[in-house]
Amino acid sequence: MRDRLQAEALADLQAAVDNGLHDREGLQTDPDLQSLRELPEFKSLLERLPKKPPEASVTREPQVP
Repeated sequence: MRDRLQAEALADLQAAVDNGLHDREGLQTDPDLQSLRELPEFKSLLERLPKKPPEASVTREPQVP
C-alpha cells in the first residue's frame, strides 16, 4: 500500500511541476514529503526545478489602501 501511495503522491507532484510549481525549497523542506525524498523519482523531479525560483513566480499579498 505504501508503494501505491508514494506513486500517487509522485504523480500529483509531477502534475504540479508540469503546471508551474517551482518551489524547490518547499519540496525539500515540507515534512509531509519526507517519505518521498530518498526516492529516485523525487530526486529526478527536483532536478527539473530551478535552484532559485524565478522572480515572476513570487506572489505578493495585495496591498489594501
